[in-house]
Amino acid sequence: MVPGLHCQFLAADGPGRFRCTVYADRFARAPWCHAARDVVSQGFLADDCPYGTPAGMGKVRLTDAEFDAVWPAVLRKLRSWGVPTYIGRAALLAEVARRQGEPWALEAFPGFSDRLRLVRVHLTPEAPR
Repeated sequence: MVPGLHCQFLAADGPGRFRCTVYADRFARAPWCHAARDVVSQGFLADDCPYGTPAGMGKVRLTDAEFDAVWPAVLRKLRSWGVPTYIGRAALLAEVARRQGEPWALEAFPGFSDRLRLVRVHLTPEAPR
């Protein structure tokens, strides 16, 4: 699980807890959404999710040290594969900027209407006055 890489309709609801902000309407407002009964076998849920998932088949939250170690590979994959258009863009960009120490942006991914490309923002130095 990549911090910040989540549905635009997911909101923090306390420490380690989240909720859908459009739950009653989710399938109309978020056509990418899946019912819990459909995602258990696909490994979309965390191993400790109360809906249940086959042992070892779900998502696993890494410790900070573990995630730091795999971050370079994660960033390479995000840049090469792109990210879904329905993500919470500000949250992902904040996480990438925090980890990389510089601003990043999302732009259209050529040839894919459902993906965005993660790119570095190249800041130009101010001209002398």
